[in-house]
Amino acid sequence: MTISIRRITCREAWENPAWPKIVKEYGEDVRYPDLEPEPDYDLYLWLEIRGTLHIIGAFDDDRLVGVASYVTTNLPHFKGKKLASSESLWLDNDYRKRGIGRSLIQVAEQSAKADGCYGFYWGVKRGTRAEQLFEKIATPMNVLFWRKL
Repeated sequence: MTISIRRITCREAWENPAWPKIVKEYGEDVRYPDLEPEPDYDLYLWLEIRGTLHIIGAFDDDRLVGVASYVTTNLPHFKGKKLASSESLWLDNDYRKRGIGRSLIQVAEQSAKADGCYGFYWGVKRGTRAEQLFEKIATPMNVLFWRKL
């Protein structure tokens, strides 16, 4: 097993044969009440073209086994500093507990820094292994609440 982690494009992710499995399992992992996962591929492409969406892929040879994506925003309240916010983070169940997820996070953060970001907000679902990991490597800042409108 040779794992490589690097920036990828939307199309590179979507054209990988593992993509349907990723979408299905990610949707099951992060299910929210009243908010079904239904990727808007046109919006993903538009954000990527604008330079707002960035995707990092983890590969086992040519097979996509994990993704981390983030969007960048300049916040006027903080003198226009550019921040990265996670859009998704997922690793195939068969590849967990090997340090690959942590490496995926590190590459995403390095990429965001190269993109000029000052910091990175990671959103993870409560009660997950991701929450346990981030409690070790990041500072809890905000509590996120969901309310359907």
